[in-house]
Amino acid sequence: LGDLFDVAFKSNLKNMRLMEEHYKDGRHNGSAWKVIIPVLLLLLLVIVGVIALTYMLISWLWTMGKTW
Repeated sequence: LGDLFDVAFKSNLKNMRLMEEHYKDGRHNGSAWKVIIPVLLLLLLVIVGVIALTYMLISWLWTMGKTW
């Protein structure tokens, strides 16, 4: 178990060192907003769609229950 922790911890340290070098060298020239905004909009669209479909299903079941 300790060996697995060491491998994961050393990998994280290596990744952090690489990220720090990337930022210090000035190679970072953008942000993730070009990806985050469309993903959030898609997620919002899916949530609204699920809510609308749920409402339509409940309405349909309600009307079916009244006709019985």
